[in-house]
Amino acid sequence: SEADALSARLAEAEARAEALQRRFDDAEEAHRRTSGQLREEAKSLEGALRQREESAEAAARASEEARSALLSEIDGKDAALRSLEERLALQASELAAASQSAASSSQADREALQQLRETVAMAAEEALCRQVDGAMQRQRLSGALEESRRALRNSLGLVGPTLASADQAAKVARLEAQVAELQRRI
Repeated sequence: SEADALSARLAEAEARAEALQRRFDDAEEAHRRTSGQLREEAKSLEGALRQREESAEAAARASEEARSALLSEIDGKDAALRSLEERLALQASELAAASQSAASSSQADREALQQLRETVAMAAEEALCRQVDGAMQRQRLSGALEESRRALRNSLGLVGPTLASADQAAKVARLEAQVAELQRRI
């Protein structure tokens, strides 16, 4: 009868509605899981980006501090050290530029940043070595000059502050002036 047919259609419609509701519930659950996973991934990526930015800022600060320290240490050195300072300033500016773009940079950019850091560290070490070498050479020359002065005084037969003759006094004065001039040059 018609009521049975309607009843069968209604049961079929209810079954389809239940199936659709289950599919909707499954899709909604999958959407919630996917949304949760995407939010977690976004948080993770934001954290990694913050770490990279902080690392780049720390590297820029460390580079600037290293540059300032090197500039104060190598002031007054020879032309080779001035050349090193110019190279260091160029590398520091390159490092600062690389640090600014590090947040969105590729692996190749991060490798270039690491290479710049290593170059700055090597330049700082080279400047320190040259400073130590200069100080050791200055001490050696000062000692040699003092030894020469003593040997000169001893060879001229000086006894205390008095001299055997006026000629020797003039000669000693000239030699001591030359020694003083050499010490000023060092």
